[in-house]
Amino acid sequence: FNVTVLTYEEQIEDIQSKKDTPLYKNSTFKCSFCYKGYQYEDTYDAHMEQHTNKYGVFECAICSIHTKSRQKLLHHLNMTHMVRYTCTKCPFYTRHRNTAKSHGRWHNGVKSKCKYCDVEFSKLTSLLSHLRKKHPSDQVCALCGYSFIGERGLALHMQKKHQFDDLQSEPQGPTCVECNIRFASDTAYEQHVRVSPKHNAADNLERNEP
Repeated sequence: FNVTVLTYEEQIEDIQSKKDTPLYKNSTFKCSFCYKGYQYEDTYDAHMEQHTNKYGVFECAICSIHTKSRQKLLHHLNMTHMVRYTCTKCPFYTRHRNTAKSHGRWHNGVKSKCKYCDVEFSKLTSLLSHLRKKHPSDQVCALCGYSFIGERGLALHMQKKHQFDDLQSEPQGPTCVECNIRFASDTAYEQHVRVSPKHNAADNLERNEP
């Protein structure tokens, strides 16, 4: 991979290009700050809070995401906007180092095997998607209903998405008897049902990406 540090103008151009992607164009709810698209209003509303002072007073000049400190803002810029990884073997490029590594493994023929059913995948992202759909864990967010592969994934989600929410009070919403989880709201419970393979056939599952 070739690693390029983008200028401010290139970073703006890069995020503006998201407006033209099919995912954004076909989404029901659209963020006009960072051009992410969502199919459900509750997920969209949760995302939009990241563009407010609830998440901090340090604002990204590229996508208007807010952070709690200047250090976190610099980390966000480095991880999200400033660097581009361009593949030397095909036109693929990405802003994320781990995605670049996964793509390089694909070019080298390295496959990732599911530890539960031995199915092999040429891309790590395909394996992770398979794990979320076929081998759900008990790591479910009671506040928004999304499922995670392991404890670390749930912990990172809670830190990122719910750092300002009340985590001490017991959820007062409906209970999923099969999973033995009480949710914070009807919306969270409904989201859980939409993305959990325990309640839905794999072909009918919604995207499990909070």
